[in-house]
Amino acid sequence: MVEIQGAQHYKPVKLRCHTQEEAEENFEKQKIRDNIKKDFCKSKDIPLLIISYKEILDRSFESKTIK
Repeated sequence: MVEIQGAQHYKPVKLRCHTQEEAEENFEKQKIRDNIKKDFCKSKDIPLLIISYKEILDRSFESKTIK
C-alpha cells in the first residue's frame, strides 16, 4: 500500500473555514488515524509505503522502499 501524505499529517493546517484551534484538533485526530492505519497494516502484514508531501516536492521519494 502506498500513501502520499499532505501537510495535515505533519502539522496543524488552517484552512479558510477553520480556526487555529480546529486545525490543531484535526491534526491530533489525524495522528490517531495514521497510527491506526500503521498498526492495522503491521498486524495484517500489509506493506505500507508512506510518502510525505515534502518528498514529492524534492523527489526524494524515488529512493524509498516499502517496509
